[in-house]
Amino acid sequence: MSETVLMRGKIKAVEIGEDSLEDYCRKLANSKGITEIHSYNHSWMEEVQYELPNYMVLNGKLYEVLESEDLDAEDLRIFNKHEDGTIDYAVSFYNGGTCLSEVLEDGLRDMEEQ
Repeated sequence: MSETVLMRGKIKAVEIGEDSLEDYCRKLANSKGITEIHSYNHSWMEEVQYELPNYMVLNGKLYEVLESEDLDAEDLRIFNKHEDGTIDYAVSFYNGGTCLSEVLEDGLRDMEEQ
């Protein structure tokens, strides 16, 4: 069943050198023990995309997923403190049970404890 998901992570473009993307994906798949393209995939790029979960082909480039985390869509709290003292935040909460100031207080407390 489909559902709304909230994820946070980090990706990095993979340097493929002089190889074509298809050739690099073949070499990558081979290095992970995949020596043939499954019948439901049509290329080595698809094979990497669907069989190696830490790699994605996005806009014609290969990316490695360095970090990926499922978040609770009901309780998103992201805080980033900058050198100038400002703090960016992104939060979600049920406003029938709390308010923005309470969510920000909790987030700042958690930030200080890290």
